[in-house]
Amino acid sequence: MITTVVWLIAGLLMTQLLLLIWMMIRKKRELVLQERVKNLDEKLTKEFRAFIDGEVIHHPRFPDEQKLKIELMESILERSLEGADTLEKKDRIRQLAEASLGDIYRNRLHYAGWSNRINALYFIEDFRMYSLDDEVYTNTDRRKQKKDEEFRQGLRTMAALQDRRVFLLLEEDLDLPFPLLKEVFQRLDQASIAYWFSRYETTADIPEPLLCAFISHCGDVKSEDDQEIVELALNDSRAEVRIKALKALSSYQAVREPARLLLFFQSEQWEERLMVAKLAGHAGLKQYRTQLMKLMEDREWWVRFAAANAIRMLPDGEAHLREIASTHKDPYARDMADRTLTTKWGMTS
Repeated sequence: MITTVVWLIAGLLMTQLLLLIWMMIRKKRELVLQERVKNLDEKLTKEFRAFIDGEVIHHPRFPDEQKLKIELMESILERSLEGADTLEKKDRIRQLAEASLGDIYRNRLHYAGWSNRINALYFIEDFRMYSLDDEVYTNTDRRKQKKDEEFRQGLRTMAALQDRRVFLLLEEDLDLPFPLLKEVFQRLDQASIAYWFSRYETTADIPEPLLCAFISHCGDVKSEDDQEIVELALNDSRAEVRIKALKALSSYQAVREPARLLLFFQSEQWEERLMVAKLAGHAGLKQYRTQLMKLMEDREWWVRFAAANAIRMLPDGEAHLREIASTHKDPYARDMADRTLTTKWGMTS
C-alpha cells in the first residue's frame, strides 16, 4: 500500500516536472519568436518607409512563412497608412495591401471563424479594398438577422468602400442603433450621399431614423456642403427631424436663412423652443433678442434656462440680463436672469 502511494506521488511529481519543462520550452520559443518578429518588424519598417517615400523601386521582401508574413504586413502597412502624409503615399500602401492581402481576406470572409472575419472586415475598411465589395456585401447580408458586431462592422466597411447597397440594408431595418447609423454616414462621400438623396422624391420620403442620423452627422462634422439640406429639414412635418436640424445648426453656429427660425419660438413643442433658443445664442442672432426675452417666461424651466444663456451670448448680453432681473414682470424670468448672472452655467449644444 505504501509502495503504491510512493509511486503515485512520484508519478505526479514527474508529471508536474515534465509539464514545467514543457512550459519553459514553450515560453522560450515564444520569446525567441517575439524577438524575431520585433527585429523583422524594425528592419522591414525602415525598408518599407524607403519604398513609400520613393527612395527604392521595390517593396521589401516579407518572410515566406504565411502566418508571420500576414502578421508583419498587417502591422507595418497599417502603421504606415496612419503615418502617410500624402494621398499618393496612402494610395501606394493600399494598392500593396490589396495585392498582397486581398485573396487572404476574401478566403477569411468565406471560410474563417468569427474573430478572423471581423478582423478581415476591419482591415478591408482601413485599406479600402474595393475589389472585395461583393464579398463584404454577401457576408453582411447573411448576418442581418443576427445584428451582431460582424453585421455592424460589415455596414461600416460597406460605407467606407462606398458600396451603395448599404442603403438597402439600412432601409430593411430601421431599428438599427442611432450611433451605428451615424458611423455609416461618417464613412460615405458626397457622391454616395447625393445618390442616396436621389432615391427619394423629397426629404419627406426619407425614413425618419436615417434622416435624423444624417442630420446629426452633419452637425458633428459641420459639413458646409450639406448645411442647406439641414436647414430645409426645418420644414419637415416630423418633429424629431426638425429638432435634430435645430440641434445640428447649433453645432454649425450659423444659419444661412435666419427667417426660417421665427415660428419655432412659438412652437407647441417645448423641445423646439429649447433648441431654437440655443441656436439663436450659438449663432449670435441678435435680431431674435425679443423672442428670447419672451422665452424667459416659458413654462418649461429648461427653455427659460436656454433663453437666458442665449441672451448672455449676444452683444451686451449681461446688461440685458440685469435689466430682466430687475424689471421683468414675470418672477420666473427675473429668477432665471439672476441665476444666470450669478452662476457659471452654460449650454454647449
